[in-house]
Amino acid sequence: MANGIRLFYGACVFIYIIHGVLSGYDQDVFSNILTFLDGLKQFRSTTRPVQNVSDVLDINASWNLVSVIDFDETSGFIEVSGYLTLSWKPTAYADILTADFNASENTQNTDMWKPSILLVNSLKYYDEVGSDTKIRIEYDFTTQTCTWKPWMITKVACSPNVQYYPFDKQSCALRFSIWGYKSSEVKLKPTSSDWTFAFFEENGEWVVSNTTVESFDVDGV
Repeated sequence: MANGIRLFYGACVFIYIIHGVLSGYDQDVFSNILTFLDGLKQFRSTTRPVQNVSDVLDINASWNLVSVIDFDETSGFIEVSGYLTLSWKPTAYADILTADFNASENTQNTDMWKPSILLVNSLKYYDEVGSDTKIRIEYDFTTQTCTWKPWMITKVACSPNVQYYPFDKQSCALRFSIWGYKSSEVKLKPTSSDWTFAFFEENGEWVVSNTTVESFDVDGV
């Protein structure tokens, strides 16, 4: 079964969450992290975290397929589980802390800005990806980069082709869109031309033979 994922550029909303475990650091690093977390309170979680309003905030993205749960040729849908790996640099936070130190902090995903992403061809619901999870956002103080990996189980429409049944091949797409911003403000950028299968579990009925990633701008939606 051939699958393809399409990453749209469109609109999006960022929300960050700050709350983490500070154990295991020396006193200086501990103090720096507390300074950073305290400084984040001055930023609204719904405000795009850039230093200049004209800056484009790039969201690096990859889709990690974990399992093909079901493919229903009669109803025309595929059900899968997996997660997105998303990373971005919130440049607006750079001046909170100028100290240079090697550490990272996991924060709750409701205290910081994060991209609001929809799976637009989902058959289940149109909630934001990750809205029903407590997956934390990691902030790396060395690279000043946020990384978030929201998990999901979803069904998407997939038009079956049974011409060569039972040796048929099916092509299905997951279409993600970042919502709430123009592509000149926030842009979703694939990090690979293929899907990722680091934790993939084989399906006894279907074999994933090929994957592709496409991206394009869709403004005015």
